Amino acid sequence: MKPFRVFIADEELGGLERLHSILRAIPGIEVVGEARNGEDAERAIVRSDPDLAVLGARMPRKNGLQLAASLREEGGPEVVLISADESFAVDAYAVEAVDYILKPAQFSRVAMAVERARRLRRLRQLAQGSGAPASAMRGMWVTTRSGSAFVAYDKVVWVEAQREYVLLHTDERDYIVRRAMKDLEDVLLPSGIARVHRSRFVRLSKIVEIRRGRRAVQEVVLEDGTLIPVGAKYAAGLSRSLSAR
Repeated sequence: MKPFRVFIADEELGGLERLHSILRAIPGIEVVGEARNGEDAERAIVRSDPDLAVLGARMPRKNGLQLAASLREEGGPEVVLISADESFAVDAYAVEAVDYILKPAQFSRVAMAVERARRLRRLRQLAQGSGAPASAMRGMWVTTRSGSAFVAYDKVVWVEAQREYVLLHTDERDYIVRRAMKDLEDVLLPSGIARVHRSRFVRLSKIVEIRRGRRAVQEVVLEDGTLIPVGAKYAAGLSRSLSAR
């Protein structure tokens, strides 16, 4: 089996040594390079073309969050961020990191993150091989009480904003994320979701009834009976989208 290629970068020498030791103990892993700052890491990642980059969130000369964002824009490797500071976790998911590991790194957490990265990498490769759009296999990692979970965009039924947080409703369960509605709109609309209110998105295929007021659509009913309000500025666009189905 082809080895899963991993690049590691951390501002602390001890952190690099610990990651090396853990990764060597995981079957099928090949460490293809390392760096102590973001600029060196970025250049080395371009040369080595790894499947996964494990990045220290506090690296000098371009921290892990900045590097992760640029790597995702360029279609680079999957990214796992690592730090001793829990406050970076929300920002890690905003840049579509596969996982976020707290220092000192533990074998079980690194192994879990690597396996998640392997699965996501396979999905991306399958999408490319089938000619399907990348968005068809895309999703986001969200924090849960037990750790984190991958939510595919095409599994989201509807979305509602709650102050600085957003609730993602799927058929299986609900998830809470700290992310702007505008950011979600950019990634969810290609998967068949429409914005129907300043604080609501809904999957068009889940709508079973339209309730109209005197002039326009006022709310829609989903398969499970959920009522979603429709804002006046979104009513016409929703009607066009439903007519085109």
